[in-house]
Amino acid sequence: MNRFFQSAQMVLCSLVVFFPFTVHLWASEGDSKPWGQGEVFAARPAMRQVTLTGYTRARHTMDIVSEEEGPCFKVAADVGNTIGEDGVFCVLDTTFVDIAIDKNRIDQKRVENRIAYEIKEVRRFEELVGRDSAAQSTLDAHQNRLDQSRFELEALKNEGENLRERQVRHTSKVPPWWTITERAVEPGQWISAGGHLGKAGDFRKLLVPFSLSPDEYSVLKRLKGTTRLHFPDEG
Repeated sequence: MNRFFQSAQMVLCSLVVFFPFTVHLWASEGDSKPWGQGEVFAARPAMRQVTLTGYTRARHTMDIVSEEEGPCFKVAADVGNTIGEDGVFCVLDTTFVDIAIDKNRIDQKRVENRIAYEIKEVRRFEELVGRDSAAQSTLDAHQNRLDQSRFELEALKNEGENLRERQVRHTSKVPPWWTITERAVEPGQWISAGGHLGKAGDFRKLLVPFSLSPDEYSVLKRLKGTTRLHFPDEG
């Protein structure tokens, strides 16, 4: 049964329900005397077997969508395969975002070097202003350049976090141990942001929908004990 759960195939199952009906006995108009006179007949409930047919479905399903764009580098699973613990289904090429991350790292180092220099300049002019050897406006200008460099560094750090998050989102994932039911991507294919990659479902627990008439549903609700399902495809 575990093998069946891990495949994306539908399995026929049946629910057998016994529905009661009542038998009524009466005499025809042509009889001169009531049929069965002198005997007492009691109407007893009889049982009729009804087989309801349903097909198993995944308890949960999801569409797999790409959050980024780019050429597909790798597809980790095919239809019917179960996704591993890492949840990875499709990986896009991250060459350009990797280059952007490296450039951002270099830009941060460049600004950090400039900040270190401007800190020394501010301290030097603070001493000069204290000895009345430099104008206060000159010190203010150096302090302003230092502040702007710090703001620039914060912006670069924020950009770096954004790039690393985009790098992560180049990998499309599904919940671990879900089964792939549709694959709509191949390695080398260009994927647009929001592009459809496939579908996956959770077959570890199954749903079996049945179509019931109001009377059948009423009888099913009154059943006591365990309701048994038979899976013909599984024997």
